[in-house]
Amino acid sequence: VCEALAGSGKTITALSNAMRLVSTNSPYDSITYIRATVSDLDQAEEVGFLPGLEEKFAPYLHPVQDSLDFIARKQRPRQKAQKIDEYEAQVEEAVQELRTRYNITAMTGLGLRGRTFTDSVVIIDEAQNMSKASLQKVLTRFGKNCKIIIIGSNRQIDNAYINKYNNGLSVILNDCTVKSELVKKHAITLHRVVRSPLAEWAEGIFS
Repeated sequence: VCEALAGSGKTITALSNAMRLVSTNSPYDSITYIRATVSDLDQAEEVGFLPGLEEKFAPYLHPVQDSLDFIARKQRPRQKAQKIDEYEAQVEEAVQELRTRYNITAMTGLGLRGRTFTDSVVIIDEAQNMSKASLQKVLTRFGKNCKIIIIGSNRQIDNAYINKYNNGLSVILNDCTVKSELVKKHAITLHRVVRSPLAEWAEGIFS
């Protein structure tokens, strides 16, 4: 569980470590990325996962795409003589290769009821925007051989119906203070903003 400032590298850290876990001799064969949306409320389940929601919620999945793009560019830096369009095509190909190699699936929290995932490293992003019931719904979808990485920031709550005291992330963080016989838990807070000096400045003056 990781609670951290905006721009501290939560998503890229979670994704790169998930890749490391899948590529080693481990029981994990896939990465499942789930991001909370401001529509991911309990009552939203009443309408089910209707056609067209894929396009509606696509913007919520941009962070994992951006992280894959960053990793691809680090692995394949542009050569000096290489044309920009040629390089961008190379990066896009590398991103698709990463998705395939690590069996990465990205989705929102809606439409998960009835599904079961196993042998997966799971990243639950923006958990501060999940209600307790929504996070419970997500966590109960995962079966044997799953490692769960929960990330979020209580300074970035966009859901009008919850606050830093009653959201899913806070419930999990509070539970990390006590030992469990069922699961191994570890909580960490990232304090350094690595996105940019501008992001660090904005985080400071508005928090």
